[in-house]
Amino acid sequence: MKVVEHWQALPDLFGPMSSKECVWKPLPLGCVKINVNAALHPSFTMIAAIARNEEGLLIKAWVKPVLTQDPLLAEAYAIHWAIILAKNENWSNIVIESDSKVCVDALVLEQVGCEWRIKVLCDNVKTLALEFSICVFCWVNREANKVAHTLAKLVLLPSSPVVYFPKNLPGPFEEA
Repeated sequence: MKVVEHWQALPDLFGPMSSKECVWKPLPLGCVKINVNAALHPSFTMIAAIARNEEGLLIKAWVKPVLTQDPLLAEAYAIHWAIILAKNENWSNIVIESDSKVCVDALVLEQVGCEWRIKVLCDNVKTLALEFSICVFCWVNREANKVAHTLAKLVLLPSSPVVYFPKNLPGPFEEA
């Protein structure tokens, strides 16, 4: 499967990575990185996606509510939404990063059984991934995913998805 091949090639693209390492590394030219996260509030859940170019500069950020209080399902929704956003933006080379190891492992490790709650979403993501020239899924630690988490926590229940551009980000988000 192309997704697994790209994931296995990550050390060649970005250099060796350790699980303790939390430094930004440039992407290959023409690649877009999308960090995703979910934040559960007492009565609702928000998911966020942050897209950056190969220089690490923000391209766009999105946030929207999802109808679940299940953290694993919310993280899977965020990954699914990110790949749809990338397709809608006509990006052909993407890296999607999430701090949900269960979700990322379900997408990249063929021998890992997929948690039943996220199976349909993961199957859809794998199918959509085949439409990209490069589509890589990476697990990152929470610290490396802080900006996406901050956006998901910061925005209070909009009725529909919100899109942010570099010039209209909420104030506290710029400091994350």
